[in-house]
Amino acid sequence: MWIIFPGACQVKLAHVSHALGPEEPHVASTWSDTVLEKPGLSFLDLESEKAELEGFLNSPLPSHPRLHRGQLKNGLRYIILPNKVPANRFEAHMEVHVGSIDEEEDEQGIAHMIEHVAFLGSKKREKLLGTGARSNAYTDFHHTVFHIHSPTTTKDSHADLVPSVLDALNEIAFHPKFLPSRVEKERRAILSELQMMNTIEYRIDCQLLQHLHSENKLSKRFPIGLEEQIKKWDPEKIQKFHERWYFPANSTLYLVGDIDDIQKIVTQIEFVFEGTLAKNETENVNTPSKFGAMASFLVPKLPGGLGGGLSNERSSISFDQPMLTKREKQSVRPPVEHQWSLPGLGHNAKPPEIFQHELVQNFSLNMFCKIPVNQVCKYGDLRIVLMKRIFLTALHFRVNTRYKSSNPPFTSIELDHSDSGREGCTVTTLTVTAEPKNWQSAVKVAVQEVRRLKEFGVTKGELTRYMDALLKDSEQLAAMVDSVPSVDNLEFIMESDALGHTIMDQRLGHESLVAVAETVTLEEVNSIGAEVLQFISDFGKPTAPLPAAIVACVPTKVHIDGVGESEFKIHPHEINDAIIAGLREPIHAEPELDVPKELISESLLKELRVQKSPSFVPILKDGNLTKIFDNETGITQCRLSNGIPVNYKITKNEARCGVMRLIVRGGRAAETSESKGAVVVGVRTLSEGGCVGNFSREQVELFCVNHLINCSLESTEEFTAMEFRFTLRDDGMRAAFQLLHMVLEHSVWLEDAFDRAKQLYLSYYRSIPKSLERSTACKLMLGMLNADERFVEPSPESLENLTLQSVKDAVMNQFVADNMEVSIVGDFTKEDIEVCILDYLGTVSSTSSKTKQDIEPITFRPFPSDLHFQQVHLKDTDERACAYIAGPAPSRWGFNAEGKDLFKLINPSNVNGEMPKTNESILLEEEAIEKNVEQGLRSHPLFFSIALGLLAEVINSRYTLVQCFILSGKSLLTDSHADLVPSVLDALNEIAFHPKFLPSRVEKERRAILSELQMMNTIEYRIDCQLLQHLHSENKLSKRFPIGLEEQIKKWDPEKIQKFHERWYFPANATLYLVGDIDDIQKIVTQIEFVFEGTLAKNETENVNTPSKFGAMASFLVPKLPGGLGGGLSNERSSISFDQPMLTKREKQSVRPPVEHQWSLPGLGHNAKPPEIFQHELVQNFSLNMFCKIPVNQVCKYGDLRVVLMKRIFLTALHFRVNTRYKGRNGGHGRGIDATRGGHSCVHRGRSNHVLAKCWAKFGKFDWINSASNEPSTPSLDNDMASVSHTDYENLLRSSPSIAPHPLQSSNPPFTSIELDHSDSGREGCTVTTLTVTAEPKNWQSAVKVAVQEVRRLKEFGVTKGELTRYMDALLKDSEQLAAMVDSVPSVDNLEFIMESDALGHTIMDQRLGHESLVAVAETVTLEEVNSIGAEVLQFISDFGKPTAPLPAAIVACVPTKVHIDGVGESEFKIHPHEINDAIIAGLREPIHAEPELDVPKELISESLLKELRVQKSPSFVPILKDGNLTKIFDNETGITQCRLSNGIPVNYKITKNEARCGVMRLIVRGGRAAETSESKGAVVVGVRTLSEGGCVGNFSREQVELFCVNHLINCSLESTEEFTAMEFRFTLRDDGMRAAFQLLHMVLEHSVWLEDAFDRAKQLYLSYYRSIPKSLERSTACKLMLGMLNADERFVEPSPESLENLTLQSVKDAVMNQFVADNMEVSIVGDFTKEDIEVCILDYLGTVSSTSSKTKQDIEPITFRPFPSDLHFQQVHLKDTDERACAYIAGPAPSRWGFNAEGKDLFKLINPSSVNGEMPKTNESILLEEEAIEKNVEQGLRSHPLFFSIALGLLAEVINSRLFTTVRDSLGLTYDVSFELSLFDWLNLGWYVISVTSTPSKVYKAVDACKTVLRGLHSNKISQRELDRAKRTLLMRHEAETKSNAYWLGLMAHLQSPSIPRKVKLNAAYTSLKFVEDIGQEESDAGHHGMMPTGRVFYSTDYRLIDESPVTFRP
Repeated sequence: MWIIFPGACQVKLAHVSHALGPEEPHVASTWSDTVLEKPGLSFLDLESEKAELEGFLNSPLPSHPRLHRGQLKNGLRYIILPNKVPANRFEAHMEVHVGSIDEEEDEQGIAHMIEHVAFLGSKKREKLLGTGARSNAYTDFHHTVFHIHSPTTTKDSHADLVPSVLDALNEIAFHPKFLPSRVEKERRAILSELQMMNTIEYRIDCQLLQHLHSENKLSKRFPIGLEEQIKKWDPEKIQKFHERWYFPANSTLYLVGDIDDIQKIVTQIEFVFEGTLAKNETENVNTPSKFGAMASFLVPKLPGGLGGGLSNERSSISFDQPMLTKREKQSVRPPVEHQWSLPGLGHNAKPPEIFQHELVQNFSLNMFCKIPVNQVCKYGDLRIVLMKRIFLTALHFRVNTRYKSSNPPFTSIELDHSDSGREGCTVTTLTVTAEPKNWQSAVKVAVQEVRRLKEFGVTKGELTRYMDALLKDSEQLAAMVDSVPSVDNLEFIMESDALGHTIMDQRLGHESLVAVAETVTLEEVNSIGAEVLQFISDFGKPTAPLPAAIVACVPTKVHIDGVGESEFKIHPHEINDAIIAGLREPIHAEPELDVPKELISESLLKELRVQKSPSFVPILKDGNLTKIFDNETGITQCRLSNGIPVNYKITKNEARCGVMRLIVRGGRAAETSESKGAVVVGVRTLSEGGCVGNFSREQVELFCVNHLINCSLESTEEFTAMEFRFTLRDDGMRAAFQLLHMVLEHSVWLEDAFDRAKQLYLSYYRSIPKSLERSTACKLMLGMLNADERFVEPSPESLENLTLQSVKDAVMNQFVADNMEVSIVGDFTKEDIEVCILDYLGTVSSTSSKTKQDIEPITFRPFPSDLHFQQVHLKDTDERACAYIAGPAPSRWGFNAEGKDLFKLINPSNVNGEMPKTNESILLEEEAIEKNVEQGLRSHPLFFSIALGLLAEVINSRYTLVQCFILSGKSLLTDSHADLVPSVLDALNEIAFHPKFLPSRVEKERRAILSELQMMNTIEYRIDCQLLQHLHSENKLSKRFPIGLEEQIKKWDPEKIQKFHERWYFPANATLYLVGDIDDIQKIVTQIEFVFEGTLAKNETENVNTPSKFGAMASFLVPKLPGGLGGGLSNERSSISFDQPMLTKREKQSVRPPVEHQWSLPGLGHNAKPPEIFQHELVQNFSLNMFCKIPVNQVCKYGDLRVVLMKRIFLTALHFRVNTRYKGRNGGHGRGIDATRGGHSCVHRGRSNHVLAKCWAKFGKFDWINSASNEPSTPSLDNDMASVSHTDYENLLRSSPSIAPHPLQSSNPPFTSIELDHSDSGREGCTVTTLTVTAEPKNWQSAVKVAVQEVRRLKEFGVTKGELTRYMDALLKDSEQLAAMVDSVPSVDNLEFIMESDALGHTIMDQRLGHESLVAVAETVTLEEVNSIGAEVLQFISDFGKPTAPLPAAIVACVPTKVHIDGVGESEFKIHPHEINDAIIAGLREPIHAEPELDVPKELISESLLKELRVQKSPSFVPILKDGNLTKIFDNETGITQCRLSNGIPVNYKITKNEARCGVMRLIVRGGRAAETSESKGAVVVGVRTLSEGGCVGNFSREQVELFCVNHLINCSLESTEEFTAMEFRFTLRDDGMRAAFQLLHMVLEHSVWLEDAFDRAKQLYLSYYRSIPKSLERSTACKLMLGMLNADERFVEPSPESLENLTLQSVKDAVMNQFVADNMEVSIVGDFTKEDIEVCILDYLGTVSSTSSKTKQDIEPITFRPFPSDLHFQQVHLKDTDERACAYIAGPAPSRWGFNAEGKDLFKLINPSSVNGEMPKTNESILLEEEAIEKNVEQGLRSHPLFFSIALGLLAEVINSRLFTTVRDSLGLTYDVSFELSLFDWLNLGWYVISVTSTPSKVYKAVDACKTVLRGLHSNKISQRELDRAKRTLLMRHEAETKSNAYWLGLMAHLQSPSIPRKVKLNAAYTSLKFVEDIGQEESDAGHHGMMPTGRVFYSTDYRLIDESPVTFRP
């Protein structure tokens, strides 16, 4: 065993992995380390007679005395070696002499395939699994080995297992079955293995072998094989290869183990194998063995470094081996010819090869020399090996000691000289590794040292020293001859046999080494060594040996301090120049060194004894025993007088040697947050220094060499440990104790050693991203242990903070006597060990910890979190994947991370494990333990470690295949035209009144509801619950939330549920609503009677006839404002939805809900309750809610409607005042995964769901929406512009947006939003007025003051006459617009309106009647009445604090627990109720002034200015196609007209009556966020928001623009998406609304204004969004998902603070306006206009826009999906929260809408090479020709249709959604909600899919796995015709409904003239998609899946909260 002091340069073999076997990895190592690593000797008198010497050296070496060889008649060779360790076990290896080298060109990897199939297909091998046997196999270049490690007998019956093992090997090697199923299974396994082993290290080793053996097949036949060939071999081809090579005469059987009866074993071998012949053989082959000879046991191998190692394995990649061509074993293995490195060929040297790769971290240079193997069969051969070893050892130690005391330019220098049986040669390799910046200096040092050694040789002292060390090591191994494990002996024998070495045991080897050592001379050592090094030292000379290869492996980029990543460039001539420059460096002979014989002299030791008086003291404080000896274990415990505890054990396990270990408690766990990395860097510093006392590192190293000491020093998580391995020869134990004493007492801390240690860890850290395994492991530990850096490499920041003093203190503060323990085990005597203990440990200073060693807590990250599923992505040319799954476990002694004693949990009566207090208690405790063991094993102290060890074995042996069965549901739809109304009614009757409460269904829905409960338990839901609890604290509405209580849900049985149903679910308590395309009312009534009249309540005998209390006018008459202080008299006040409380009689109650309210009556203000405060860590901003609660005023009379109208005008004025006075509006949102979506829910987010409440509520809203508005811009699942910009008119009006007005003034308002909502609620039975103020926490007081100040101002001064006129007119226009659409309102909207109005008691009117009534009452409204009515609404705020004021129903503040403070970070947020009251009152005391009348422009472009523009620009329509004359193209089928203006802007329009008297216009600008660059991240989205925040155009202020939009009923939105920036204008055709919209568009394009303060607000808004992400489970996950899936591309998520900080107003302006050029825009208009009117507007306002074009081609930075696998494919988001929640997203790539994928491939060509190419037609006539071609293609094959991909994927999405629901939700009950959605882009060549799933934390894993199984099931479980039909019907119905909206046509027209989307030009083809859907069949739908959505590349992001597990990453 080599002697190395910590920090010594270690030599290692080049590692090239062989192809692994199917179960566990096998590392081919011929020798154990103890056999291979040895040092030096003394020498013989050179005056011996030469003849006698030559005779001795030529005599053969003795053979192994116990080795038995034989050969069967069929040619099978066998080798048997009895070996007693381990007892009762043996190794059986069948070596078949065929490997990858024997494969033909088309068989690369087939030997490895056979190894897998033969091994894993063996039934006889499987029968051994329960016997304790382990088995495996591997394939290399030259052989295939099947091995079994087995007990000699069975445990129960003691039956001999040798025959069974031999029989299994016989079947595996010679009689395998090549079943197709097994072949396919192993094919998959090998393809996985191929990727697993394809590390950068493997690729480097392959590169080295390719160049080293470029002249033969070794460079081309790597055992793993070629992927493309592996995929196609059939069983027949594989079997033919087997028949050619796998026969007994080509094999050798090795048996090594606890075998006594050799003859019996031979008989068993003959019995099993003699009947086995090669195919077609009739007689046995008898080929004499070519094996034998001495193995590398005789070549003690150095541990590394320039000392190299004459090991038998040069490289550690192990390969499968080449094939035979005859029916007997070849004499030469492997059968290749080498080009040897012969002298005199130096002038033919090839230039160095360079392998450059992004995963390479450091520079490495390999120089190879290749010579034939010198078989070690004679003493002379062994003598040469010894001399080489001495020579190379000297080089190793020279480099190690000379340079390590400074900062060397190299990382390591290794010289390896080794025989390789697998390659059939001996290779000498010089390997130099270094930081790339130092590579030239490193190469120079290496070759300089080689030349110096070659020129001057080793010194006499070195010869003596290293000869002696090698002989000592050999003697040590000889003493252990009977304790070498069987597997080590067997591997040594196999390799030695392959090389032709004589095989000796360790004792004979040592005796032979001693014999030849006496003959060695200094001159011969230097002569032999010089020959080995000549290829380096004479490099460049013609006489030099020809290097076999020179290969440099280098990174593509390197880290340069202060610069970052930079390209690394290197040329072959530079490498040659560096080598030659090193050889020219001046050299000097090596001086002899003074090596100390002892570190502590006898005189010094005497002084220490006198000073310290070392002695043994009692172990226990109250006892007298100084030693405790345990008879059973032989362990002695004692304690020294200085406090150091010592344990020792005398054993003969390893003869004449011992090991000592010092354990120091603390380790890395003791590092603090201020000293991260201090311990580990400190330990490394001590190691790097290597000095103790006055002794230099060189002296200490050589002291260890002379005494054969191997010392290691390491720090672990909980300990620092020093270990000393020593021999008992020449006072080796005493020397080891001296060294330990010196380290403890006189360690030296050097600054340069500290610098090297830091640099080393910095290099480690930077290399992590280059290794898939290390990156994943690092992520795993950080994720699992809460980012605790103590368990990973220290970061650069932590390293930078360290100093030499800080790391010294961190280490030495642990090295105190009462914190240490020393244990020694060895073959010593009691007297010797105790003398050493007293002399060297007893004289260590008595120190103790100054303070108690408290470590900072180590915690597992609570489950779930965003880090529980993580992925690491490495940029690489090849695909690879690895995964780790981890979680918490108890300690070895049964304590968990929370400090709980698990003994008490599983066995409360167990022993407590405390330290006994008296001597007698020791025996008592032992008796107690024995008694506990008898009573129950669970109380045994080792229970946990042993139980967990057993568990680990069980888990490792299990391979479980989990299958999910997919069920498909029924569809109610059929292809016939039967009336479905009766079926629907019948279904409703069964659902409502006749359900079956089956236990299975109850359990399934119980699980679903528990999942739903956690899904909906967002912070928003909890805030709403808090508000309702305080608003309705006086009644049950505050306690009866519909979702229920988890603990109650879990325990109801079916009987209890049924009783509740019987009590409440009966016809008299129900109302049926039917709204739809119904003509025959009487028929419907008859059907209702038929279905329901027979249904009675339980025990009823006659029908209950209760007159309905419903009816009256609903809030259809109350047009709802879009939100903000303008409020909305909507029917829904709160966004939580509740089920209604239960009845107590058999008829419906007249009051619903049946609760009593405490109304907010005037005169009770003095009774106001103090504000309530809800504080939570997930709350991001401050919000204050003031509630006023009054009875519902039923709208049944004109007077009631008049009051509603006046309130609406009043609140609208307030909304617009705040909007224009303070800031820009926060409205709308861009594309994003809908984090609040979830199908049916108990929570209705909207505040109104009636039709007229949507009546132009957003009128005049200059709402320049972008993706930054209220929701962040996370990617969406639908990127059709028709549904992105989006949706339809109704959906835009559904929400009640916040007031976040665009600023008129250059002010940054203190609030985020102010909302005043006044709404009726049928669900709560009251009308509630709510003032909601939201703000950044730091601004909350100012925000509250502003809100109440504005309320008071409006209440005191009222609205102005101008405001009354303006808002009355706007409301009437909006009402008129809705009246015009009376026949196009969707049924569902009408139905929801009717239901809510019915509940409130309002009179129900349609839109036309509602408008007429509104017009009628409007004429009666006066200014005074409006102000009077409005003042009453606001009185609870404006008079707050006065006794006369109405009593607020509640005041509730929702606040965060912590806030972000710039420059400080997170800080506690504190607030008190009295502060809230104070802020309200302070705001009411602010001075107020009346609102001035405003000047609102009637037009933005005057007629005179328009005339000038016409003259200047001469607008006209020009030919659409360059070579054509058509200025317009009209499509008869779609009614779409295409035209192009003279300034280059393309325009499309369609005239339609879909939405009467209104229209919509959309400007599409290509680029969007995708056009952002790495230098301008966020520029487009912030720029769009800046434009939106500013709101000014030309000379018009934002206020004027806003009110211009109000007057013309224009709704404008501006948004940026991933690929486009879009502006959309919704307008009416009344009062020149269309012309006004066109004017506004013109002004934005030509005269937009960019304001600095708007830019600041935009940046602040995004900064706030970014910081709010971690507060939202869904948004955090969505953000992680996109970053993980799209390679951390920030264009698809919120801009980071760093990106925002880099932006300027000019940069964002440029980013946006550079896209707004004519040839990059397209305008589409749809509406109820005339051709003349639209074309006039187009020419006047679009035609006069300046003609601009892109200066350069718009190239976007590539958008790439992260290659699979990576560390980010599985991620988790963890949010600190009080409640558990779990949700997950699974995503992956999809093609674009038009069939292009992210790699730019056209999938049309892949699935249909003859498909249309989709290029833009070049001539007018080609349009018609192309349409004909498309129709023809549709007939020939649907796959060539341009819409194939989008429609096929749409159908696929429907099928997947159905399967997901049926399987994951319904069948398995794992989730409440699961959905699959697609996002398909137009311009960008990519898309993706997302599955969102919600579940309980305990089931989310299974839910995700089930979802992935459904996805993968698409391959095996083909889509059925029934599934396809159902999907088609769904798609068709949806499509037919969409065609009736203007939004659909806008989406259809988008990009019609865009050359960047060529297939979109096929307009007619697009429109015929409805018919196309009907034509798609099963084949096409399956094709829509294969290749377009690779389920293997799944990105998986999951959210958890508070789950006590830590799985981190795993493969799909």
